[in-house]
Amino acid sequence: MKISEYIRDKIDKLSKGYVFTCTDFTAGVNQKEAVIKSLNRSVKAGKITKLSKG
Repeated sequence: MKISEYIRDKIDKLSKGYVFTCTDFTAGVNQKEAVIKSLNRSVKAGKITKLSKG
């Protein structure tokens, strides 16, 4: 499973309005940079909203 698919599946299971950070996804993936990049792509696509930088 790709990192982006893993993140999308995990986000889909969360309730609407749930606030998360990139560290919520690094337990299943050992590549923190890839998680951050995938989350940023989801923000640009309008799938999630970024509340703050970092």
